[in-house]
Amino acid sequence: MSESLKAEVTWNAEERSVTVTRGGITVKLFIDSTKATVDGKEVTLEVPAAIVEGNTVVPVRFISEALKATVKWEEETKSVVIYED
Repeated sequence: MSESLKAEVTWNAEERSVTVTRGGITVKLFIDSTKATVDGKEVTLEVPAAIVEGNTVVPVRFISEALKATVKWEEETKSVVIYED
């Protein structure tokens, strides 16, 4: 998802955090924590980032909207669509 938005993703193993940067916006999430930051300001997530079978899973809507992208649900195909206006 981040690559599609042309965002840079960095993993910090020591902190167990992932940082996504795009267009001057920085989003940082911590594995198994509902606390995250957007440009240094703390926010609370409904669902934390997690590691599932060796892959980092993040709240897609939160990151997309923090990076100023639009997220829509397509009922017909049961798909999430992320785009820029």
